[in-house]
Amino acid sequence: MGVGYTDELDHAMRDEPEAVPLDYQQLLTARAHRTARQAQLDEWATRRESIQREIDWLYSQRFQVDVNKSLRVLRRQLDRLDKLIAGEPRRQ
Repeated sequence: MGVGYTDELDHAMRDEPEAVPLDYQQLLTARAHRTARQAQLDEWATRRESIQREIDWLYSQRFQVDVNKSLRVLRRQLDRLDKLIAGEPRRQ
């Protein structure tokens, strides 16, 4: 019996972690990346809703035309952020 890590439970040391096969390690890593990415997207969705509500409220206040133009720009910027955060490629 050799010394070192093994992916075979019957050769593993008692109460010590076993090494896992590379493909399983890659699966776990990919899953962790997907989970973290989804958490990031969920957080953005929550924050974006809040920003949108604030823009909508400002828009409802019937400010002068210049303010409303700037609010429309903010709305477009939110749409751009959505695409960037989602990972969509930018248009050249």
